[in-house]
Amino acid sequence: MTSSRIVHGISEDSGGRMWFATTGGVFVWDGAKLENISVADGLCDNVVNDVLEAPDGSVWFATHHHGVCRLKDGAFTHFGPADGVEGTEAWDLFADRAGNIWFPTEHYGVYRYDGTSFRRFGEDDGLLSPAVQCTFEDRTGRIWVGGYRGLYRQDGEGFVNLTRGLPWP
Repeated sequence: MTSSRIVHGISEDSGGRMWFATTGGVFVWDGAKLENISVADGLCDNVVNDVLEAPDGSVWFATHHHGVCRLKDGAFTHFGPADGVEGTEAWDLFADRAGNIWFPTEHYGVYRYDGTSFRRFGEDDGLLSPAVQCTFEDRTGRIWVGGYRGLYRQDGEGFVNLTRGLPWP
């Protein structure tokens, strides 16, 4: 990695390899060598914001200009409108305890992938703005999301805004 690359995310997979999401693709460190994965290898964008190993062993990438893609069994899959995923700017990835993959895309809310299909959560589901940047699951299994218009927690199949009463406008 050169010093001109910005590192946006760091994760470790189940095999102990370190993954670095950067503005120059993804770098993988196995303890002996550093490998760069880029659009030349099938990655959907070289500006990567986050990387996640899913429970099934696939690796997901949240990118800044081309949404989300997955590396599974040596092949990349880019998820887009034909798959039910809108938005090109993805910020964050995480797997919940049920094995679902969650990620927000700028201006389109947050998505949950259950292994078969994508479910989008947006303004009709309680988000005051579809501009979401982060997702999290707490120790009780509740899903939290944060974005331009505050903090939300999943309540059933929708989200409740928790910003009122908190110490920020």
